[in-house]
Amino acid sequence: MTEVDCAHCAGDGSCHITTGKCVSGCLPKYKGESCKDACSHCAGNGTCDAVTGFCYQGCRPGFSGDDCETACPHCAGNKTCNRTDGECLHGCLAGFKGLSCSEACSHCAGDKTCDRLEGVCKHGCIEGYQGPLCDTVTVDADSIISGVAAFYLALGIFLLFCIFYFICYDKCKRRQQKKAVVHEEAEGGKSEKGSGSSGASTAVNSGSSVDPHEGEKTEEGGTLEKKSSLMKRLSLFPTFKKEKSSDEEDTDKSDEED
Repeated sequence: MTEVDCAHCAGDGSCHITTGKCVSGCLPKYKGESCKDACSHCAGNGTCDAVTGFCYQGCRPGFSGDDCETACPHCAGNKTCNRTDGECLHGCLAGFKGLSCSEACSHCAGDKTCDRLEGVCKHGCIEGYQGPLCDTVTVDADSIISGVAAFYLALGIFLLFCIFYFICYDKCKRRQQKKAVVHEEAEGGKSEKGSGSSGASTAVNSGSSVDPHEGEKTEEGGTLEKKSSLMKRLSLFPTFKKEKSSDEEDTDKSDEED
C-alpha cells in the first residue's frame, strides 16, 4: 500500500488516507488537492490560491500571468512587465520591439536598437540592407551586371557546345554513310568476280570433255548460223521487180518462137 504524504497540508496536517487530499488546505507557497505543487513566481510571501494557483501579491520581476508562469521575454530594466498583457514597463532590450518586446528588430546597425512600436532603426542599416526598417535587400548595380554577364556567358558556352556536338554528329553520320557505300561496292565487285570465274571454270570443264575437232565444227556451225540469220533478215525486206519495156517483151517473145 502506497504511503500518503500530507507534509504540506495546513492545520493539523491531516489528509485523506486514500486520495491524499488535505483536509484544511495547503501551507503557503503550495497548491493542488494534496498540496504537492509549489506556487510559481509569486511576489511577496509567494502565497497563491491552492486550487487555481493565482498569486495574491502579484508576480516577481520577469514574469506575468495569473499564476506568474509566463516569462517576460526581453524587457529592459528589471524585466518587469504587466501581469495581465505582458507589456514591458521599462521598454525593450536592444534589438527587440513590440509592447511585450517579443519581436526582433530587422538588420539595424550599431547596437541594433529600433523604435519599440514602429521598428525604425535608430542608427541606420547594416551593409546589404536599406529602408526605414532595414528589411529591404540593397540592389547593387554591379552585382546585377555581373550576374547578367555570367548568365549570358553560360548561355554562349552552352550554345557553342550544342553547335560543336551537331557538327561532330553530322560528320560521323556522313562518314558512316560513305563506309556503307564503299562496302556495298566492294561486295558487288566480289560477286561479279565470282560469277566470271565460275563461268570460266565451267567453260574449261566443258571444253575438256570435247574432242579436238569440235572447235572447228563449232566455228563452221557458227558461220552457217550467221549466214542463215542474215538471209532471214534480208527476206524481211520487200523485193521490187523491174518492169520490162514493150521492146524487151517483144524480143523475149521472138526468142521463144525461135
